[in-house]
Amino acid sequence: MSRSALLLSVLVVALFAKSAPASGLVAVLVGSDHATPAVLEAIERTAQAALAPGISVTWKTSSELEGTAVSADVAIIRLRGECHPRGGLQSWSPPSIADGKPMGQTHISDGHVLPIADILCDTVWDLVGPDIRGAAARDRDELLGRALGRVVAHELYHIMLRTTAHTQEGFTRPNLRSADLLSEPDTSDNLEQPLDSGR
Repeated sequence: MSRSALLLSVLVVALFAKSAPASGLVAVLVGSDHATPAVLEAIERTAQAALAPGISVTWKTSSELEGTAVSADVAIIRLRGECHPRGGLQSWSPPSIADGKPMGQTHISDGHVLPIADILCDTVWDLVGPDIRGAAARDRDELLGRALGRVVAHELYHIMLRTTAHTQEGFTRPNLRSADLLSEPDTSDNLEQPLDSGR
């Protein structure tokens, strides 16, 4: 981890620990330069749609947050790897990852869930790439962003509920398939648990 990333993480942990309970959350996308604007828009839209009604997420990049006072809970979402579609049919190669490799990771310290998560874009692409590669170029960003948005929502579930537990249904299950990540959003995506439990 770079020195600047470490300092940002320490700052966010301090902000999260001291902030009063809020109905909203500031999600800071670190590494947003790894994604196209269309992918970022789809990530934000899909993640917001998956959260329980009434939970408001304000999306910021790390540069937008710099020097800004924050009165809500803060979550750091770090985009890792290449967070954009990889060309068309000719340039795709079969995944080299082992089954079961995580697509996202929420950080834990001394048994406590921290407000920091990594989204592993390359792993997500390896899973959904076979289903996206045949789509029209204009649709690939939307589809990849939708998949990444569901992974972001999954990690926000852990952060907002401060839990390592998973559910039996929906995007908060421990294992998701490509079809789960790429399907059209609907109300069944919404978290059914109240987001203030465990606070």
